[in-house]
Amino acid sequence: MSWFKHFQAFAKWLPAAALFTACQPDPVPSAAGNPVGADVVLDAPHATEVRVNIPEVIAFERNEYPVVPDGFKVTRFAEYIPNVQNLLVTPQGEVLAVQSGLEQKDKEAIPSENQIVVLADLDGDGLAESRRIFTKDIQGLSGMALRGDTLYFAGFNRVYKAPYKAGMNQTTVVKSAMELPPVSYAGSWFHDLCLSADSGSLYVGVGTNRNLITQSDEWHAESGRGVVWKLDFSPLRAQEYATGMRYPKVLALDREGSIWAGVRERSDMGDNLVPDYVTRVRPGGFYGWPWFYWGDHAQPKAPAPPDGVARPVVPDYALGAHAGVSDLIFTDGSFSKSLGEGILVVESGSWNRSELWGYEVVFIPREGDTLPEPIPFLSGFRTGSNDIVHGIPTAIAQYTDGSILVADPGNKVIWRVSVVE
Repeated sequence: MSWFKHFQAFAKWLPAAALFTACQPDPVPSAAGNPVGADVVLDAPHATEVRVNIPEVIAFERNEYPVVPDGFKVTRFAEYIPNVQNLLVTPQGEVLAVQSGLEQKDKEAIPSENQIVVLADLDGDGLAESRRIFTKDIQGLSGMALRGDTLYFAGFNRVYKAPYKAGMNQTTVVKSAMELPPVSYAGSWFHDLCLSADSGSLYVGVGTNRNLITQSDEWHAESGRGVVWKLDFSPLRAQEYATGMRYPKVLALDREGSIWAGVRERSDMGDNLVPDYVTRVRPGGFYGWPWFYWGDHAQPKAPAPPDGVARPVVPDYALGAHAGVSDLIFTDGSFSKSLGEGILVVESGSWNRSELWGYEVVFIPREGDTLPEPIPFLSGFRTGSNDIVHGIPTAIAQYTDGSILVADPGNKVIWRVSVVE
């Protein structure tokens, strides 16, 4: 389910937080039984009750802040910037921020700005002083990818393209690049974009409208969804690259040029099912939805799969059920030797689990082909209470100076994590 359906019931956002310096994290105790890691054992379906547990979002006070490990510090790169759902850093150091989704006004959830804002730190002090609009009024703005002087960006029902150069004003030249299955904020509306290593293809994530399928005709209505699409530029053609992904919320390239996905899984099966995951996307791979999950675990009450359905691929790494994976980037150790090579994963958090899960950025070290236990990188949003959180991270990007930017609509802030000199 989209984080924004979760968002509709949240309290209104409160003022943003101030500058701060970090200390060693003291992680909130993890919930027992939630599967995390490469080799996991899953609960039986409905081993626990299905619950709705939506915390109130209370922003940090001016003298409060998220937590990062020793050796790092946190400042505000931008503030008073609501509903940022995606970030892209250009080679020239401009930061493109997508503002979209729903926001709470007068106890109602209404569409937010739906615009791409360009932020720039003109004097190199780590704070974006410049802000201008690149494009607006496209419903459901989500993923972005920059190919030379062309910016690709997704809306509800299509991928768009527009010329982009550093310093340019609002564009008026927006063209369609690819049609997508129609969605709305009630479904898996966010379409992430990722260029191939040679920039010859564009990968597009398309989630499903439904959480579960119980009748065959419902499956036919999901045609083209639950898919990572591959759009080749020359010759121009679109094809299914991988299927059976409930909601491929984020796509990213690793350092070897392989495409990875962060996938939000189905809900309504208990506290510890089904785990969200990150995985290298196998060409032609089938990941189970709607008939299976986490390999060949059969989905209760699903109709019989059609003849010829491939054996499902087991994902690489479980993040825990209801983590709300929202974004990820790969690190190569250049940012910090203590961080090393691995994956930074944004977890926007649970809304349907008895004990809260997620609401943090975690680091998963890569040790060859091994992915060990995750380490909290930007945390402190969970409070130890199931009723309150202090923010909701949604997007991440690495800035040109190596620092890490994290969007947080709960505080209307883009945090900047850097190394202590």
